[in-house]
Amino acid sequence: MANTYPTLLDVARNDKGSGYPVINETVERYPELAVFPADTLDGLAMELEVLTALPGGSSFRNANEGTARTVPTFENRLFQAMLVSRQVGVDLELANSSKDKGRFLVNRSKPQMQKAFTDIAKQTWYGRTGADGSAAIIGDAKGFYGLIEQYSADTSHEVDATGSSAKSSVWFLELGPENIEHLYGNGQTITMADEWKEETLYDSNSNPYQGLTNWINGRVGLRLANKHRAVRIKNIGTATNKTLTDTMMFDALRLCEELGMVPNAIFGTPRSFYQLRGGRVATTTDGKPVSRPKDWEGIPLHYTTNLSNNEA
Repeated sequence: MANTYPTLLDVARNDKGSGYPVINETVERYPELAVFPADTLDGLAMELEVLTALPGGSSFRNANEGTARTVPTFENRLFQAMLVSRQVGVDLELANSSKDKGRFLVNRSKPQMQKAFTDIAKQTWYGRTGADGSAAIIGDAKGFYGLIEQYSADTSHEVDATGSSAKSSVWFLELGPENIEHLYGNGQTITMADEWKEETLYDSNSNPYQGLTNWINGRVGLRLANKHRAVRIKNIGTATNKTLTDTMMFDALRLCEELGMVPNAIFGTPRSFYQLRGGRVATTTDGKPVSRPKDWEGIPLHYTTNLSNNEA
């Protein structure tokens, strides 16, 4: 099931600066960034309509009879792109002594980009308030609102595995620009300047040395444009009868179908998907172990460590 929409890597190609090579070598570690649709805003925020209900009434009529005019239900929401910023600093002498200075600078930038992507990926799920609005914040209060705050937390959009500890979630999503996407502000994604600046850096003892610096900068937010495009299996635990099963997955798929949703991505932790594997026959007919599941009912499975196994 191939993507038919632009992602971060596609949009970042148009950004000015040296960030793209670092993004290119980093993004595949983060399915939330590699798979989610991406678009840019002209500014930092925009007010958009979110579909919450289809129009009512019947579409059929008798001859010489009219039909009632009905409208879908929308909510106006302000989508804000929040500031992402990290400095990259390297020792000038190390950079100058490298046989390939450009490669050296990319390699030293990658850990900082990975940390920025980790923060964005976790924020995608947990937003400002953490799982279920609990006091144990998994996301960052300075970041953007995540799916946990934007989806419909009701029986039409949730399957409850009823675990009580060491809990996690699996998400069925219909990704697409009109459904779920990351929005990047100021007309660009995550950037770095072409030119590195020479300036004084300080070690852990506040002693100065010559260095080169650059900045990873961006503005990012998440938009769930249609509430009927996200279904969650929650409270997946480790106790007996609380782990992820095919039955739970089919229950979630049924909810998707009842909402008119066609999921094209399923996200979960490695623990959850290996639980799914463990609930199946241990070996195949030729004696080989059951393979690690890569898809479920033809829907790609995306293994992510940015979902927690200890949700509140």
